[in-house]
Amino acid sequence: MLAPQYSLRRLLALVTLSGFVCLIVAAAAQGRLWGVAVAIAMCGFAVAIVVYAASYLLIRVVGGVSDRRQQRQTNTSAGDAAS
Repeated sequence: MLAPQYSLRRLLALVTLSGFVCLIVAAAAQGRLWGVAVAIAMCGFAVAIVVYAASYLLIRVVGGVSDRRQQRQTNTSAGDAAS
């Protein structure tokens, strides 16, 4: 089976983490300074992860294109030398 395996421990950890995030966002909505600061920090962390993932994917695509181009040039040079 290719279905993901979730354990009860992981689901309980996820629910607990979600509860803490909701608590922090609620404190931020009430105007508490620590809630606002932690909410901003969590958003900044999420944005940083998205930027890192996007740059990684961009580098993988550009690297793959240049590798293919170099491989084609090598193959054509080898074919010309064999002629």
